[in-house]
Amino acid sequence: MLGSLPSNDIDVLNLVFAITH
Repeated sequence: MLGSLPSNDIDVLNLVFAITH
């Protein structure tokens, strides 16, 4: 799914967090 990013786990988590909230 969202595994195409280099090492921006924080960015991904932030995105998911914003979507889920």
